[in-house]
Amino acid sequence: MVKKLKLAKPLEVTIGYNAKPIHIKYQTTTGKLLDEESIYGNKGENYQAIPKRINGYTSVPVKNQMFTFTDKSQEIVFEYELNQLKLQDISAKVGDEGIFQVSILPETNKEKYVFEYVVENPDIVNVTSEGKWVAKKAGETTIEVHAISDSLTRKTAIAPMLSTKITFKVAEELSKEDDVTPPEGKEATSE
Repeated sequence: MVKKLKLAKPLEVTIGYNAKPIHIKYQTTTGKLLDEESIYGNKGENYQAIPKRINGYTSVPVKNQMFTFTDKSQEIVFEYELNQLKLQDISAKVGDEGIFQVSILPETNKEKYVFEYVVENPDIVNVTSEGKWVAKKAGETTIEVHAISDSLTRKTAIAPMLSTKITFKVAEELSKEDDVTPPEGKEATSE
């Protein structure tokens, strides 16, 4: 036997969400769309939009983005700058030593990176994993510098997030006969 219930007022049942979505776009400062998504909720609920991490990009700082779901669609656009390795070509002499000074742009990028150096011709220059180099013999070679997020280094088969190539030129050291620097205390004269 089925018993029927009498309701004093109609029962309202909400299936899904009753508010219009908040659309979020993630794009470069030049307008290239990187990703987008829509967030759904019920009228009156709050949503705090925050930039998400996108490999190879740094979000442009923004103020707090608090939204309340309503019966109207809303949109927010988060902008990103392309991360870049900044490193200059190097000219050295045989026997010179140094360390690479690698910068990541934009300067607002707070990501920590592990660098990898791939030398096309290691007979010309030797580079350690810490970026220390020694010019071994005269010539020119290309060095690829890869940056991998420190938070991703524990994962296997991670592709570099940033890469660049530089040219490394090594000249022979000047012989004593070619050295035109006068001895200390003497002035150079031309013949």
